[in-house]
Amino acid sequence: MKNSSNFSIKNSLTVSLFASALFFLASCEKEVIPAPSGINVNGNTEKATASNGASQAEQVQFAAASDAASQSVHKSFDMIVIDHHAARSYGPDYSVTVRGDGYVTFEGRRNVSVLGKKVWKLDEEKFSAIKRIFEASDFAHIEDNLSLIAGVPIVYTSYAASAYSRQVTLFDYNKTDPAKLIFLRLKAEDILDIYEYVSYM
Repeated sequence: MKNSSNFSIKNSLTVSLFASALFFLASCEKEVIPAPSGINVNGNTEKATASNGASQAEQVQFAAASDAASQSVHKSFDMIVIDHHAARSYGPDYSVTVRGDGYVTFEGRRNVSVLGKKVWKLDEEKFSAIKRIFEASDFAHIEDNLSLIAGVPIVYTSYAASAYSRQVTLFDYNKTDPAKLIFLRLKAEDILDIYEYVSYM
């Protein structure tokens, strides 16, 4: 009698589990597998879409926008920065920045003829020239082994070949050393024609 009762309970549990499993499977939503691009499964003329729901035209447009954004970031970095600090002197105190897109920003702080910011776009010839002299300079290997002297005018020159390369900063006291750095900096400022903004006296 006891065995019969146990068998009946086991059967009930098995049936109950089986019914629950069937109910669960029936309640699950069917996974919709998209048709390959260009295949019409419903007899309608539907626009072929990618698995993310975007049309091929939209995908091309999105890729073009992403590429444009990437180029914009690449071009908008600070390629060259020349920063003059007059310290306690009456020397010109200003900075000039050349971006990867060819725009130049001059910022006069004091002892210059133009105070504040001035922005302009370099023509292609000047932009190519300034890029060329920095690319040929082996800038990262120029030696600037100078001792820092407080209260003396100093010039910092920074250069990054691209938005993804490390910016290197060197300095000089606008005297004789390091000669290669000073020559490069003076040549760059000559190409940029900034002396009309700097001339103070």
